[in-house]
Amino acid sequence: KTGAERIHMFLSRLSSVPKVTVSRFHRFSGVLSSTGRVGLEAQASRLISTFNNQSRTKDCKNPIVVLPWIQSRFSSDNTINTANNDPLTPDLVIQSQNRKISLWLFFCAGLVFCMVVLGGVTRLTESGLSITEWKPLVGAIPPLSQEDWEVEFEKYKQFPEFKKLNSQMTLNEFKRIFFFEWAHRFLGRSIGIAFGLPLGYYMYRGWITKKLRTRLFALFGMGGLQGAIGWWMVKSGLKEDLDHPRVSAYRLATHLGSAFVIYLGILWSALSLTVPPASVPSAVPVPRGLKMGVHSVAGLAFLTVMSGAFVAGLDAGLLYPEIPYMGEGLVPVEYWEMEPKYKNLFENGAAVQFNHRLLATSTLTSTLLLWGCSRRYALAPPIRTAFSHVAAMVCIQASLGIATLLYYVPTPVAATHQAGSLVLMSLYMRLMYLIKYVK
Repeated sequence: KTGAERIHMFLSRLSSVPKVTVSRFHRFSGVLSSTGRVGLEAQASRLISTFNNQSRTKDCKNPIVVLPWIQSRFSSDNTINTANNDPLTPDLVIQSQNRKISLWLFFCAGLVFCMVVLGGVTRLTESGLSITEWKPLVGAIPPLSQEDWEVEFEKYKQFPEFKKLNSQMTLNEFKRIFFFEWAHRFLGRSIGIAFGLPLGYYMYRGWITKKLRTRLFALFGMGGLQGAIGWWMVKSGLKEDLDHPRVSAYRLATHLGSAFVIYLGILWSALSLTVPPASVPSAVPVPRGLKMGVHSVAGLAFLTVMSGAFVAGLDAGLLYPEIPYMGEGLVPVEYWEMEPKYKNLFENGAAVQFNHRLLATSTLTSTLLLWGCSRRYALAPPIRTAFSHVAAMVCIQASLGIATLLYYVPTPVAATHQAGSLVLMSLYMRLMYLIKYVK
């Protein structure tokens, strides 16, 4: 066989090669066959040998990667070019693998994003205590008959939330709050499958590096633990001695904080596998002080999110629906009323709301100052744009927070405010990625 035919056969043996790709290469190989050049077979053998030595066949099943690599070895006069034997694996195959893994991770991050928002809606609609048992496997199946619904409703009636707050609730009303909690738990189970199965597949294919494997296994373990933390949180609201049945603010903050860490960990892993956008020759490196500022303000934003969890856990957003004052002054008069004093920071609703306002204002001001400082330097265009995105989002988030407060915590606005915190942290993660990798 001619050299071109041998290369064509080699390409055809790779699995998952679409017919259009084989046909396209067949036309290309036909041109080579018609040249009748002496030594084409020997050069083809050398090319295929180089291909085999530089890559593993199981990593080269993507014809979009393989075909250009082989074609790039031919010069314009249809002779095989063996002068440029750059490795296939680092430049093309690994990029293709990383792209697939990053798309999967972005998808998982999107699921976690939805999970956090749905959890916020569950809290806002006071649906979190509607399911009084934790059944990791059989709990995935909702009640399917009228009898099943009656059984679940009777279980709910045995706990304080029904006795003290919802004693007039009907079965149809119970179905509504049950749905939110069930959907939240079901989505959590789905995320476990969507993350775990592809992780095992990519591990089997050998596409995941040791460093990334360690991180992804840690995130997978945190995801499993998150279900246990969620039930630990729900149990705190089922106690009989509660004057106002609701989950512990401490446990709610733990649950939300863990969800944010998982989300940001997956997002960073996905970003780290993407190819950074190109810079421009005239761009200057990001100054060290500006880098430190970005990381510091991102930490401040995360702290603000955590303080918001205590606001939600204590229903503190309902106390002072006014801006900028809280009662007769900027600081509520009951800020230090609890003993010991440190409890006011976590259990005093008025103090918790003030702390959240203070942290949010600090995040807003610091972010805008960072944006202003970034305009002083001729930074790479992607980095300048990322600074602008963060600055715009922090203004939107502050507006949503004010609206949530003034309108007495309406569910759509409050849920959007929580989603906004995820978007803001996502934009900060992208900014940190860009200042690290864009050269």
